[in-house]
Amino acid sequence: MTNDNDLIWEAILEYIFERTTEAAFKLWITPLTFYGIEDGVAYIASDKEICNNVVKQAYDEMLKDAFLSVTGIQVEIAYCEKW
Repeated sequence: MTNDNDLIWEAILEYIFERTTEAAFKLWITPLTFYGIEDGVAYIASDKEICNNVVKQAYDEMLKDAFLSVTGIQVEIAYCEKW
C-alpha cells in the first residue's frame, strides 16, 4: 500500500528528473530515501556520505523547490544516513 510519503517522493523525483540529466538523476538522486517531513524539515538519506554531500551542494535548492511545488510546504532538508 502506498502512503503519503511515497506519493510525495514520487512527485519530488518526477520534478527533479524533469530538471536534471538522466545520468545525474541516476547517480545522485535515485539512491536517496525520503523518510518524511516533520516540523518543516524533510529527512532524506543515502547509504553513502559522499552522495549526501554532493546532493546537498548540487541539489539542495532544487529539492527545496520541489517540496514547495509538490506539498506547498517550504522545508529545510536534513541529510542523514539511512535508518
